[in-house]
Amino acid sequence: MDSEVTVKYKKKLKELCEKKQYKQALRLITEELKTNPDAFHLLKYKVFVLDMLNKNKDVVIAANIAISIKLDDYVFYVKGCSLCCLGEFSEAILAFDSSLAIKPNFHGAIERKISTLIRLGRYKEAVKLYEENDLSASDGDSLLNNLGHMYLKLENYDRAGQFLYSAKGLNPYEPAVYYNLAQIYKIKKDYLRFYKHFAMFVFLFFIKKIGIYKILVKFAVRREFPVGTVFFNGPGKLFKSKDGERETKAILKLLRDFNATSLCNDTWEWFAVNIPYEAVEKNGFKGDIDIILKRPRYLYPGGPDAGVTYRGFQVKISVVNMFGKIEKIQRGKRKYEEIKKQLTILKKFGCEQIFLLELFVLERGYSTFNIFPNQEIRNEILNKAKYLKKLGFGYVVIAEEPSTTHDDESGGVAHIPINVLETTTNNIGVNFKNLVDGIDNVYHDHSLNDLLKNLPRQEAFNAKIGYCLRCKKLTMIIPIGYTFHICGFCRKGYY
Repeated sequence: MDSEVTVKYKKKLKELCEKKQYKQALRLITEELKTNPDAFHLLKYKVFVLDMLNKNKDVVIAANIAISIKLDDYVFYVKGCSLCCLGEFSEAILAFDSSLAIKPNFHGAIERKISTLIRLGRYKEAVKLYEENDLSASDGDSLLNNLGHMYLKLENYDRAGQFLYSAKGLNPYEPAVYYNLAQIYKIKKDYLRFYKHFAMFVFLFFIKKIGIYKILVKFAVRREFPVGTVFFNGPGKLFKSKDGERETKAILKLLRDFNATSLCNDTWEWFAVNIPYEAVEKNGFKGDIDIILKRPRYLYPGGPDAGVTYRGFQVKISVVNMFGKIEKIQRGKRKYEEIKKQLTILKKFGCEQIFLLELFVLERGYSTFNIFPNQEIRNEILNKAKYLKKLGFGYVVIAEEPSTTHDDESGGVAHIPINVLETTTNNIGVNFKNLVDGIDNVYHDHSLNDLLKNLPRQEAFNAKIGYCLRCKKLTMIIPIGYTFHICGFCRKGYY
């Protein structure tokens, strides 16, 4: 427990830092370290204060002493920033990696590592790191400019322009932004825009050199946002996921938001995800069912129980970029035959109601240029609907697009699900009945339900039934936060 003297000291140090009296704070820390040289909280404060005073060499020395006592993500991060300022970029990368090893979602460390990789010309690594994360750039015109430069070097001019114009909106007086935009228009042979942006670059570069720049920026009108506003410019994690993972991640995400209600008419008992046909017993059916749901059937709201309905969904993912272009689309008879084969197997297995669920993963920024569905997507939906109607299968269309003001896991643009087709009702087969009975048993397992009692209400609500490839059996998929799940039996990671 802190002594009264220690409490007063910490309060004084905090007050000095809040008032930006960093030299006085450094003297206080230095004096205290004489009697307590191994106090990590003092060393961490020293790293912070030295950083505020732009003493980069001293920051690196102090950070090395601090991390010799305790590994800390923030200390590694500040050390990396100072190494960048000293031009030691390779060493800075190692520092940022150490920070991210402790705190993988440390956005500041990710952003600075991306910028440092760009400085080293390691553009492909920088792109990979950027697209694997979901970063805010609301007040980072420097990061946006770096990202624009990165895509420019990789000859992706549309995306380069997107980031550079965003950087220009945040700070219309940064010469590097105009230089990069000029390069794009030179390559595109749009010489009018090239000379316009190059002239702005020369002008701003000159006034920056002679010292007028700070005055111009101080008094000029800049793009203003409400206090606390955060903007996200990345394509979205789901958009950039690997093909093998995207479907499962997409299913788990849609089943925790309002889209789930479109699959079950607003009421359900359980959802099960990625369930092998042979999860309970050998039956000769290979593959798995993407989604199964059990929903109570009522004669009227609050009325007597009239049994249950089971629905099975096979999921297809289509990825659409911000300009409305469907990427890697498969068309024609061969694609439709593949869909028919999967749905027919589900029917032979004895599923009561069968649907194709088509999920369009939209790149962040799609709604800036398009409505959903745009004409190309509308044509795809109509053609598929005609085909599925003849077969008697249901069809639901859902769009998933991250918003520009929230990270990919916290919020998205609302696109109303489209229930294109109803489905016919089949007799429940023996194989299907045995499978859903097995899922029922897991759903009512007391040991698994006890785990949910310790979770926050929203996370417990998002629990689903799944199949663990390690346990080789049906299990409860327990959410740990929004983005990670574990098996209720072996506690190993799921997705």
